[in-house]
Amino acid sequence: MRSLIALLWRNNFSILFFLLLLLSLGLLTRFNRFHNSNFLGFSNALNGAVSTRIKNFTEYLTLSDVNEILMHENAKLKSRNMESLYRYGSELLVRENEIYRQQYSFQAARIVNSTTNKRSNYILIDRGSAHGVKPEMGLISPFGAVGLVKSVSKNYSLAYSFLHRQSVLSAEHAATGYFGLVRWDGNNSTIAQLYDIPSHAKVNAGDTIFTRGSSTYYPRGIMIGTVNEITGEEEGFHEIDINLSVDFRKLAYVYVVHNNSKMEQLQLQSDTSTVKE
Repeated sequence: MRSLIALLWRNNFSILFFLLLLLSLGLLTRFNRFHNSNFLGFSNALNGAVSTRIKNFTEYLTLSDVNEILMHENAKLKSRNMESLYRYGSELLVRENEIYRQQYSFQAARIVNSTTNKRSNYILIDRGSAHGVKPEMGLISPFGAVGLVKSVSKNYSLAYSFLHRQSVLSAEHAATGYFGLVRWDGNNSTIAQLYDIPSHAKVNAGDTIFTRGSSTYYPRGIMIGTVNEITGEEEGFHEIDINLSVDFRKLAYVYVVHNNSKMEQLQLQSDTSTVKE
């Protein structure tokens, strides 16, 4: 307390000066219209600038929440998309369109952690068994195919990203309709390799490569990337580098793909494997 009093006493003239300055400014702006309008304009501008900065900062802090809400809404819309349905005959179904049945539904998830600088990279998401997530479910983003869930806990799931030595995607070359396989060679996180496209197929830089839909993981037509260049030819097939459509280094949210016909598809595939020629 004594130190505070001493400080005020040492600066009494400065304090008195500022008090008198504030008083004179107050009297000037109160009784002079010109100065009053200028002062109000300045104070409004200052208040607006400060409020804008505070609002921008607040919006920045809540941006992740807004993104998460948008991802959930997009997941609902994506599930209603006609690409997520298949024809089902005349059976009455709980859908707007009676001749379609929903095959795929999509669940938004946030990436908690991920790697991109290893030979076998992973993604950890904040959805687990409590949310209906199971192993062997695909992950996609608005930009394309992302990875595959390998193990789950109650509230989290661990997935192999496409940047993993064991990841393979069944792909289709959009321009010709030929099927192939896409793998990552472990080098550049933005480039993968497309195999098994016949050498007589006309392939050009910029051609689109998307998922074939032959597995139970992804619907057909999910973007994988675009052709970068043909790097060689082996045994009648092109060797092609593609630019991946997903930038794994800044991926923050994904969709978990729920294939509602998965068990039926696997059962039929299992039955065909037991058929003797």
